[in-house]
Amino acid sequence: MKYLSVLFLLCFTSVVSAQDSTLVALETPKLSIGLVEGGSYMHEYVTVKFIKVIQDSRCPKNVMCIRAGEAEVLIGIYKNGLLLEEKSIIVRPNTRLLTLYSNAEVIVSAVNLFPYPKEVGTVSDRSYVLDLLFE
Repeated sequence: MKYLSVLFLLCFTSVVSAQDSTLVALETPKLSIGLVEGGSYMHEYVTVKFIKVIQDSRCPKNVMCIRAGEAEVLIGIYKNGLLLEEKSIIVRPNTRLLTLYSNAEVIVSAVNLFPYPKEVGTVSDRSYVLDLLFE
């Protein structure tokens, strides 16, 4: 009986392997920045300029609205100092990661626009911040 249990253990340990043989891919480092209106950020591959907020019709937090609203933002994408494109993006309260630019080296996404209106009225022009993610 002793020999059978030893034989069983040898067979079991030869079948079972303790090491995981899956390959793990390394993630690209991510950089999140807040860009003020009129400002720009130069990444090693691309420059993003937050030109202006065209309109902001997001529903204030303390008001009950039928529709959440949206904000329209104008941005510029530059590479080596040359304007690649100016684009207008729509930022909605429940939308995340709007891709602004992508190539083999970098993906630039808009995450959110701050501040979110708290009460009826407008936010002063220079207090907007566009949250960007560089991957």
